[in-house]
Amino acid sequence: ANLKKIRPTQTPTTLSEASKISQDEDPPLLLMYRKLNQLEAPGRESSFFQLQAMLVEHASAIEPVELHWIFKYLYNYAATEIRNGHEDFFGKALHQLNIFGLERGFFIKKGVMVATEFVNIINVAARAKDYVWTDSFMKEQSQFISDDTRADAVLLANAVILFEKQDYKQALNLLEPTEFNDPHLFIRAKS
Repeated sequence: ANLKKIRPTQTPTTLSEASKISQDEDPPLLLMYRKLNQLEAPGRESSFFQLQAMLVEHASAIEPVELHWIFKYLYNYAATEIRNGHEDFFGKALHQLNIFGLERGFFIKKGVMVATEFVNIINVAARAKDYVWTDSFMKEQSQFISDDTRADAVLLANAVILFEKQDYKQALNLLEPTEFNDPHLFIRAKS
C-alpha cells in the first residue's frame, strides 16, 4: 500500500489471495496488518485509532519485533498528520503512543535513549498539556541519556515545556547562555 501511494505506476493492481481470507478467525497480527493497509486509503483516518486500540489490546500476544514495527508505522503516520496540520486530531494520540513505546522499551537501545528522542517525547507531551507527566518522565528517563548530552537535553526539554506554557521569555533566558555540542539539539534550540 505504501509503494502504491508513492509509486502508483509500479504497483500491481490486484490483491493476493492471502489478503482475501475470511476475517472471522484471523489472528490479531493479521487483523492489525489489514488495518494498516486500510490506513493507506484516503479518508480512513479512523483506522489509525482502531489500530492504536488493537496495538494496546493485543500487545502481550504479539512478538515484540512485530509490535515495534506496527508501533513505528503508527507513530510515523501520526507525526506526518501533525505536520500536515492535524494536531488536534493526532496530538494526544501521539503522546499515548509515546507512553506505550516507553512501557515497551522502544526508546531505549542498549541502555541508552537518544537525546533528540527524549526532547521529542517531552515536546509531544507538552503540546498535549500533560505537564505532570513531563516532570515524571524527565526524572525517570533522563538517566538513560548519554552523559555527554544529558545536561543539554534536559535543559532543552525544560525550555520546550516553558515554550509550550507560553513563557517565551523564560525559555529564551534558559537557552541563550547555552552552547549545544550536539548539532540536533543545537538546531532544535534555535527553532
